[in-house]
Amino acid sequence: MAVTRKDLDACIGCRTCETVCPMDVMYYDGERNKSVIAYVQQCISCGQCWLRCPSGSLGLSSELADFAVNAGR
Repeated sequence: MAVTRKDLDACIGCRTCETVCPMDVMYYDGERNKSVIAYVQQCISCGQCWLRCPSGSLGLSSELADFAVNAGR
């Protein structure tokens, strides 16, 4: 499993996902005020980002391949 982006528009730029991720998977894009899934290959599927995301913009995928499809959204 790996973290995915369900809805980029829903991201409020709070940086919670970046703060709670033990593997530094997330990156904050200050120009867009959004978090970015930058290093999905490092995701250990702990679910902390998904569980703590206040806007519900993140999800967990059962397959890493789903990330590539949803990365541009």
